[in-house]
Amino acid sequence: MKLYLSKIFSSMVTRFLFLAVILVTVGTSIRYYVVQVHLRGEFEKIIQTQQIALAKSMALNISYKITERKEFINKLSSTIPIELLNKPKELSQWIKERQEIYPIFSNGIYVILSTGIIITGYPYFNAEQNKNNFSDRDYFKAAIEGNTFVGKPTRGRLSNEFIIPISTPIRDIKGNTIGILVGATALSASGFLDMINDGKIGNTGGYLLISKSEEIFIAASKKELILKQTAKKGVNKLHDEAMKGINGSGITKNAQGVDEVVAFETIRDVKNWFVVSRIPVKEAFEVMDNWSKLIIRSTIVSLLFILIIIGLSFMYIFRQLFFAVKQTERMLLEEIPLDTLPIKRMDEVGHLMTAFNKLIIMLKSNQETLKGLAHHDNLTGLPNRLLLEDRLQLEFIRADRNRTYFALLYLDLDGFKLVNDSLGHDIGDKALIEVTNRFRTCLRKNDTIARVGGDEFVILIGDLGNHLDEAEIIACEVARKCINIVNENIKIKGNDVNLGVSIGIAIGNGQTPLDYLRKKADIAMYEAKNSGRGKYIISST
Repeated sequence: MKLYLSKIFSSMVTRFLFLAVILVTVGTSIRYYVVQVHLRGEFEKIIQTQQIALAKSMALNISYKITERKEFINKLSSTIPIELLNKPKELSQWIKERQEIYPIFSNGIYVILSTGIIITGYPYFNAEQNKNNFSDRDYFKAAIEGNTFVGKPTRGRLSNEFIIPISTPIRDIKGNTIGILVGATALSASGFLDMINDGKIGNTGGYLLISKSEEIFIAASKKELILKQTAKKGVNKLHDEAMKGINGSGITKNAQGVDEVVAFETIRDVKNWFVVSRIPVKEAFEVMDNWSKLIIRSTIVSLLFILIIIGLSFMYIFRQLFFAVKQTERMLLEEIPLDTLPIKRMDEVGHLMTAFNKLIIMLKSNQETLKGLAHHDNLTGLPNRLLLEDRLQLEFIRADRNRTYFALLYLDLDGFKLVNDSLGHDIGDKALIEVTNRFRTCLRKNDTIARVGGDEFVILIGDLGNHLDEAEIIACEVARKCINIVNENIKIKGNDVNLGVSIGIAIGNGQTPLDYLRKKADIAMYEAKNSGRGKYIISST
């Protein structure tokens, strides 16, 4: 009976049952926290989706207004009587009639000759006062080349207001551009950008209309931002993406350091413009934040208690298992000699370790036999394919444990067959030994180079850090050294041996299947060989 009870109380199952009782008891208090985290993530998606919808809606609105003006100015240009270009007063009256019927351009419509001189328009036009030349304006240059163009925001020379000009060419009967027709709309004009300027999202959110080429705010809910410069490149990652034409949403800091949920949408008919919808995170998540504070206050004590209980319990229950795992890994990595593990308790882990120790004893008894296995190449003394595989497996385990990268380089000598055929296998063997010695000088002490075929080698470079870019740089540098050192003159028994090497590189970590890595390195090596002598190619694994 005493032995039976001892087994029950020493069982890991029993201990986990006790732990489960504790977790169930306190589990109710942490469910709210889990739900809160999930709901916040979902709520964030909803907010971002809402911002995207608002940005798209506003972009469509602006696009409609621009398209409306472009269609109107194009229609006027196609119907303007060409003979009236020589009759400014009559042409001004013609423009006035259409402007008054459909006053879509708040600052008027004007005709500019191909010389850049304005000849007439309505309103804000005085033939004696307006002697300005407009050939330097972007909208003039674009229209003269035959395009309908939305110009950058500028201060109008006729009205002295900030305007958005839209220009289109005037063509004669033969289709030649003889002038341009320009419609100007004030930034502050009613029915144009007022949905941006007066728009609100929540209490403190709003909209922005930005010109990418000019890097300015064309319109904004905050009036003080209008026609001011946008943030410099590198200050705001999401803004930089929007300036590249990428639409989307996210959370970022504005120029005042306030976190905001923002969305970007390009204006369909003016690719140079995009709309931003934004709302401060604090306002968007106010309800969720209030709930979070309430839940955190009510669960913090129980959460700390759970952490302490779980931490101490796992340290006690699994300390033998943790020790066994650590020692086993060190044995696998050859950091300590292969040996049996000490057993402190005869629970499930203890029984497992007993079986493991029996296996170790069997392995050690056959150690002499294992030592007799060939692990090295007879000619060069390098590890062969079998030993390379063992070290590759160890490096894979190490990379997985430390979350680091390693590199696999497949090398194939260029011109080696010609050396064998022309100078004989004896010279070829000595050339292989010389190349092997040279390769060794390119590697660190802990790196592995193996000969896996007649003129084929494999280099394994481990412990390349946890950044892929750095790992690729180191691997490429080793490849370059190998190529350069083989290209140096090799002289054997008075014979000049001319060799090169083609290298394929694959970068992996503890998550990369080794078969996949080998295949990638092999393919890259053949690509390098086919691209010419003495090249290396790194595979995009």
